Amino acid sequence: MKLLNNTLIVSLTLIIACNGNTQSKRNSRENYLEKHLGYFSKEYPLFEKEGWSLVYGDELEEMHEFQISRTIGDTVMEANLILFKDSVGSMTPFIKDVSISFPSNSNRIVLSIKNDWDTVYLFQVPREFEFGFDKPDINKINFYRGKYYYLAENGYLDDCQLEYYIVHKDSLNAIKGNNLKDLPVCNAIR
Repeated sequence: MKLLNNTLIVSLTLIIACNGNTQSKRNSRENYLEKHLGYFSKEYPLFEKEGWSLVYGDELEEMHEFQISRTIGDTVMEANLILFKDSVGSMTPFIKDVSISFPSNSNRIVLSIKNDWDTVYLFQVPREFEFGFDKPDINKINFYRGKYYYLAENGYLDDCQLEYYIVHKDSLNAIKGNNLKDLPVCNAIR
């Protein structure tokens, strides 16, 4: 009986501790987001503090990099943001990229914009398509623009193709459409 009581007390203590730890992590993420997003909302109204959730955050000595997400109705916005810290501790906001996806008939349209506010890629995927940590089947993506950029940024190119892309990036990023030629492989380059 005493063993049962001790086991019950230990179990309840662990449950309470884990619950408190989860709440603490949630508060910590909310504080991180509120603290860092304020630098962006001053200059860019898109990043008002309300409605965004922290996907990822990393604090280094010289910069803070984080990814945020926001859903409004059936539109999903994601942003990768960086705060650079100078020698006196001032923070300079930098928008790495912003992507917006929204439904269109039975598909989803995805638009990604880099920090120079030029369209990087625009494509369409089936509505049920899920992006995750695994690379999606590139054949299920219908690109309107930026296919080479997407391939390079998401690890679809081998080393030689990536080298070719980097050298010819400006020209390749301007090409529109989905049915594009493969970039040259190593033997064709050397």
